[in-house]
Amino acid sequence: PTPRGPSRHTHGRLSRLHSKRRFVTVEATEQGEGGAEAPDPMERVMALMAPGAPFEMGTEEVLGEEMQVFVQRLGSLRDLLASSTRYGDVDYAVFHDGDRRIALSFADNVRRVASVAAALSERGIGAGDRVAILAANRPEWTLTFWATVSLGAVAVACNGWWTRDEIEHALARTRPSLLVGDRRRLDRLAGADP
Repeated sequence: PTPRGPSRHTHGRLSRLHSKRRFVTVEATEQGEGGAEAPDPMERVMALMAPGAPFEMGTEEVLGEEMQVFVQRLGSLRDLLASSTRYGDVDYAVFHDGDRRIALSFADNVRRVASVAAALSERGIGAGDRVAILAANRPEWTLTFWATVSLGAVAVACNGWWTRDEIEHALARTRPSLLVGDRRRLDRLAGADP
């Protein structure tokens, strides 16, 4: 089932917000600036996908199959990481550890990723290798992910809540060249289930 709500954008003017079972329904006015009718949100979406726009859609052959793709897309995750430097000291990710706020700017991320990538490379990780990441949602997880893909390696994302048997199964199926994990998950893998 899908949430029920207005089919038109309302510029944030909410007249009522109430819950119905699991879904939140928002009923709002249908007016834009100065009482004029609000523009159709699909027109805005379609404008983003128009020729020359950031999300322009086109058809290309991908691995032998014709597929719809974003024409303006970057060539790889490595390119995406490199392009992120243009955002400098703007927060890329914010984590909370108890009362402690850990903010990672785009510039910090690129710098730290380069350091982690160098460490992975020193351990023999390169293009096509699989690196399993078994950790909590922390900065180290994202740094390891970006470092892995920046080397052309494949990130194998393991669920931090998995039991020892589930972790072993995933590792047997994916056969990573390296497992990167936090202490709690590595202890679980070693048999010390919490």
